[in-house]
Amino acid sequence: MPITRVIGAILIVIGVAAVIYGGFMYSPEVAEISIGTFEMTLQEADQMNTPLGAGIIAIIGGLVLLLVPGPGAQRA
Repeated sequence: MPITRVIGAILIVIGVAAVIYGGFMYSPEVAEISIGTFEMTLQEADQMNTPLGAGIIAIIGGLVLLLVPGPGAQRA
């Protein structure tokens, strides 16, 4: 399987995930307090939004890489 087809398939998966989920959430650790045996950690949830257009462009780019024959392909 040529590398362009593998990259195309990966782009399609990433594009579909970006369109469906619209982003991802992450929780960076902000602060930790420790007083004797009492410990407290403060976490803040942030969300990274992915533009819908970026997901659609990734899907289209993946389809192009899957459907267009490579430079070494034979034509019938």
